Amino acid sequence: MGDFDYGDFLTLTAEIERYLGYLKGNETVAKYFQDHTAHVETNLQSWGIDAAWSGTIDYRTPAADGLSVDFSMWHWVTYPYEPFDARRSAWADQLRAGASQSWENGNAWANDIGGYLRNLLADITRPDAGSLRESIQEFSEARIALEGAMPVDWTDLDFNSWIGQSSDECQDVVTELHSFIRDQYLTYFAHAETLFAGAGALIVQTQNGLNPMLREIRDDLRAQLEEWAATGREPQDYAGMNPLVPDIFNIGSQVVDLVPVVGDIKGKVEDVGGIVLDILDLFDAAPRFQPREAFDAKSAEQIYNELTTLLKDGYLTPFEEAMQRLQNERSRPIHAAQNGVHPWFLPTLDGVAKEPWQHEAER
Repeated sequence: MGDFDYGDFLTLTAEIERYLGYLKGNETVAKYFQDHTAHVETNLQSWGIDAAWSGTIDYRTPAADGLSVDFSMWHWVTYPYEPFDARRSAWADQLRAGASQSWENGNAWANDIGGYLRNLLADITRPDAGSLRESIQEFSEARIALEGAMPVDWTDLDFNSWIGQSSDECQDVVTELHSFIRDQYLTYFAHAETLFAGAGALIVQTQNGLNPMLREIRDDLRAQLEEWAATGREPQDYAGMNPLVPDIFNIGSQVVDLVPVVGDIKGKVEDVGGIVLDILDLFDAAPRFQPREAFDAKSAEQIYNELTTLLKDGYLTPFEEAMQRLQNERSRPIHAAQNGVHPWFLPTLDGVAKEPWQHEAER
């Protein structure tokens, strides 16, 4: 069964939102202190006090306990001298209040980013792999029932037991009906079954690559916050994000190759069960990933822009293109071929109650 975990997906998108908020909050506080440096120095000189602010922000974090470590907001500004006089204490309180508000403003920037990501990816995350598998298996069961509904000798009639026009007409109807069931209805049904299975496999394979990609992005954000906590400033040696990206193009090619083309399906009706099993095997296959050039976004806004671009252009668009390829190369030719079949239904047998012909023995 596919290993996509929707609960994990919700957790990852929530953590990405939270960490982007922390990152933006840190950046906003750093900018606040940078903007206030000249003003602080002027006040200190007017107060006759030596430089009291060390110029660093203490981004302290609780003790790490694996993945549950919480990269909280900055806690306080470090001052090297004690005690404060009244003027200095007032300035410190003002500085703390301004920094705290700056952090809150920055953190609020990330509000509902997780919700946006969940909405953006909803078409991929909503399908349930187990339900898809069951519906494909039910499709197969219906085809098997259709195959068994009309065996070759379904009438159990011996058309050689009598001769004449009635024998010929009856045999023509029986043969034609079997041909309709076999060459039109069953063939079309088998095409639909393999196409449905192929689309399901493409969805599940695309799903399976989503959480590993988001997990790497989440981990990279956390690594940046760890450096903020350790140094009190923006990471200086950031190498950029290089998340895993599902190789949806090759996944799509693999699925399309398994679905029979329109000219082959008649000879493969008996093999459709095996074809569908091969397609279902893709539900359990490990996702394929492709190398991707790292994006060197550093700020929270840059990372958010790169992340959404990656999800749209590097993930959702290739999936849509793979689905389009399945439609263009397999579905549309089938539809066109079936449109060329006339009639779709057997001609009515007019005058069945009063046949215009008689058995030779009746003449």
